[in-house]
Amino acid sequence: MAQLDPDSSVSQTDDEGALRAQSPSPAPADDDVEIHCPNCKYNLTGLTKGRCPECGQAFNRAELIEWMAAPDQPLPYGQRSGTQTRFALLFRDSLLDPCKLARGLPGRPDAGDGRLHGHTCRAIASLIVVVAFTILTDGDGFGYACLAGALMLLASHAVEVIIAALLNCYTIPCNIPEDNRYAFWRTLCNCFASYYLLLVAFPICLPLFLNLVALGLDVVALLVTPWLLTLSPLLPLGWWWYCLSRAIAARTFPSTGRTLVTLSIPFLVAGSFLISLFIVVVAAVLTMEPYPPS
Repeated sequence: MAQLDPDSSVSQTDDEGALRAQSPSPAPADDDVEIHCPNCKYNLTGLTKGRCPECGQAFNRAELIEWMAAPDQPLPYGQRSGTQTRFALLFRDSLLDPCKLARGLPGRPDAGDGRLHGHTCRAIASLIVVVAFTILTDGDGFGYACLAGALMLLASHAVEVIIAALLNCYTIPCNIPEDNRYAFWRTLCNCFASYYLLLVAFPICLPLFLNLVALGLDVVALLVTPWLLTLSPLLPLGWWWYCLSRAIAARTFPSTGRTLVTLSIPFLVAGSFLISLFIVVVAAVLTMEPYPPS
């Protein structure tokens, strides 16, 4: 009678256990994946019909799961030909239809597309600031202009990072994988970088336009221009806050955290602006030449 080698039996048992430990756990069935209607956020988990019972929107369950979970998906306009076309469509929807932009953003978007849009908008806005400051100071303030442009780049990036981190920690997302929430919110914030162009265009173009309309009314221009330079940035900032808040609401469920994060956004922007302004003023004071004694 053949005898079993106890050492080989134990070794075989250990090998089987190691293989079982290394084998990945089975993926959940499609019917068990939690998904929500992109239009009304109704929970579609377990539904077999291809229409949302809440709002009536048709959906394909397999495509919706892939849209939510597949990695590195293009932005809603990523498959259209031409970088200029994608830029224009993102610019338009971030200004006029933020809910459409947010609802169309996949759960794992390609972060490169969002970064490209955000970096392009911030770079153009900073260049406008540098050129405008240089012209207004007849070339003497070129150094301060470069400092202001660089601070604008850093401040806008810092604000977006903080907003994304707060949204990641304190909101209840809809159709966003748990391990990709921060990357999703960073991409969404990059899509709304279009407002930096308006932020620098309003204070520069609006007073210039009214000065041309004034047709030599120097008193009117002198009185109106300082107020426009001060208040005109509030218009694009207010609209940016409103549209970004709508986009956040389109991809989250109502909660106290969402309300608090949304209300904190203007204070984050104001704080970054004041810090940047303080740095520019300190740099100007430190480099200012002392007046000669009388």
